Amino acid sequence: MEQTLRAALKSGRVWVLSLIYFCLVVAMYGIALWLPLMLESITGFSDFLIGVVSVFPYLAAALFMVVIGFSSDKTGERILHLSGSLILSAAGFSFRFSAIHPPGAFSV
Repeated sequence: MEQTLRAALKSGRVWVLSLIYFCLVVAMYGIALWLPLMLESITGFSDFLIGVVSVFPYLAAALFMVVIGFSSDKTGERILHLSGSLILSAAGFSFRFSAIHPPGAFSV
């Protein structure tokens, strides 16, 4: 057991996959915790409407998860489906951050 744990901790592949998983978890918590606040700052809706509107990203995610899963199963390809999804989500985060903080907003 000790030898297999040591081998796993020395493996670069384990560290890369751990980093990818960490980034996914941080993104999920970021969406879950900050989405209502971001929607409030954009729309100015009431708390009830923010709750209703915040459902749509989760519905879109569920739909795309099923569609991408079927596509991946049909083609037998996994890497491009996963990396394409991650790139798309990173682009969405970047777009949202640039909408809140335009370039030069942190200039001194």
